[in-house]
Amino acid sequence: MKEMRSSDARLGAAEILERLDMTEHRSKKIAELSRGMGQLIQFAATIIHRPRLLILDEPFSGLDPLNVRLMKEVLGRLREDGVAIILSAHQMNQVEEFCDQVLMLNHGKVVLYGALEEVRSGFGEGSILVEASEIPEGLPGVRKVNDQGTYKELVMADNSSSRDVFRALAERKIEVRRFQVARPPLEEIFVRIVREDQ
Repeated sequence: MKEMRSSDARLGAAEILERLDMTEHRSKKIAELSRGMGQLIQFAATIIHRPRLLILDEPFSGLDPLNVRLMKEVLGRLREDGVAIILSAHQMNQVEEFCDQVLMLNHGKVVLYGALEEVRSGFGEGSILVEASEIPEGLPGVRKVNDQGTYKELVMADNSSSRDVFRALAERKIEVRRFQVARPPLEEIFVRIVREDQ
């Protein structure tokens, strides 16, 4: 247990099992647990000695939504406590949720590295979330309109400006209840970079 005293290890195990809602399974063998529960136990064994650096490879793979949320809460607390976390993931939404810095690889080659917000802002506006009385066709700089139910996502063409879209809506006297500029998601950035690299 990473040179922990047995008393500290027992206390730490009890605390982590409680945080992961696994106390009732404390006497079971790993073979008796589901795959997701076994993964939570591996995670518990990884953090029991309070590491300052944590390296995780696809940590949410195979977990149900409840256990994903549970593990995210624990990871969030570890991050707040100053633990450095290196997360390897293919799910870009997880990267956006947890990471301050990103490193993207394509066939083993570094294609992007930097602070998350700097990376996202370097790739334009991405899209605009608009809630309005109507969204007319032919708005300047809008490549595609996605219906998201209560609002529309206007996907911007490269080098287009949200100001032009807002101006066009105002000129047509369209009532706008929401107008939010959104940076492109990391998944879109990665796809763009990979296509350019081919």
